[in-house]
Amino acid sequence: MFTFINDAPRFTLFAAVIDKRQMVAQYAHPVTSTEMAYELLLERAAGFLSQCDNAPCGIIIHDLIQEAASNASRGHQKAILEVHQKFQDRSRTDFAGVEKIIEGVHFLPTDQSNFLQVADLVAC
Repeated sequence: MFTFINDAPRFTLFAAVIDKRQMVAQYAHPVTSTEMAYELLLERAAGFLSQCDNAPCGIIIHDLIQEAASNASRGHQKAILEVHQKFQDRSRTDFAGVEKIIEGVHFLPTDQSNFLQVADLVAC
């Protein structure tokens, strides 16, 4: 893993931490913490990409959560995809850099993506 990190071209990780109790207390009709965290991540990624001069493209790789109940897992993925689509639709005018986020969301199991494994290491 550390060889991958040392040999990889420069990459940037983004993080968002949501205090669920504070979110519920602050907002009358809060979205789920997953949706809020994902939207914050998209805003940060779009802002970062808008500042890059050489027109890089960003890709979103999300951990494929494989819960015991496959319906719960599909519901989680569907919620992320809906937030992604809403953000892209709204961001065409609100946020610079969103056009540099290519494709949709890619869901991969952690063990199939070195990037997700790096993110897990950073989060620990």
